[in-house]
Amino acid sequence: MKIVLVEDNLQLATTIADGLSEEDYTVDVVGTAAGGIDRGLRRDMDLMVLDLGLPDRDGLEVLRELRSARINVPILVLTARDAVEARVAALHAGADDYLIKPFAFAELVARIAALARRAAGPRWAAVTDVPLTMRDDLVIESGGRTIALSPREYALFGCLLRRRGEVVARAETPARRVRLRVRSGHQRDRRPLESPAQEVAGLPGLDRDRARRRDPARVSE
Repeated sequence: MKIVLVEDNLQLATTIADGLSEEDYTVDVVGTAAGGIDRGLRRDMDLMVLDLGLPDRDGLEVLRELRSARINVPILVLTARDAVEARVAALHAGADDYLIKPFAFAELVARIAALARRAAGPRWAAVTDVPLTMRDDLVIESGGRTIALSPREYALFGCLLRRRGEVVARAETPARRVRLRVRSGHQRDRRPLESPAQEVAGLPGLDRDRARRRDPARVSE
């Protein structure tokens, strides 16, 4: 999953980028509003973390320009502005979430994961005419059966479901390190699925019980 971090505080940006890299995210850092807009318009990011107090323009202008250009990826505002009015203004401008500095790194990671889940794909889709539901608690339901996924598996499943019928490069998936087991003769196997769980049977459990979590005590602007 590719994240664009728009933050002018170099020390803070480095700390956040290093921490997110340990969580297996790819992070591009830019330090200005102009750079954030330019980077967002490339249309190759999955999520943006955006500071509002940027040196050249207000971060709200970044939000408005990207949304007016129909850039609909999740945008999490990360700022020291703690007034209710500031939060409301950012949400109205197009922010999907709002986190106030100083913040706990673990909370930032959790919010990013939540945004990724919501953006992963449709909650209801048909797979070979079998109704399928992607629940917000990382469970997939179909035909009375359920399968629980890790956050990364859930995001990957949503990505592949959105683009079913296409060839998806590993670099385009939210979990680049996942190895998929392709069923032999898949293109010729037209039998209806008993459950969409069959389609994800080849996904290994990824960090399901990962104990080590980077969480600097408190990070401030």
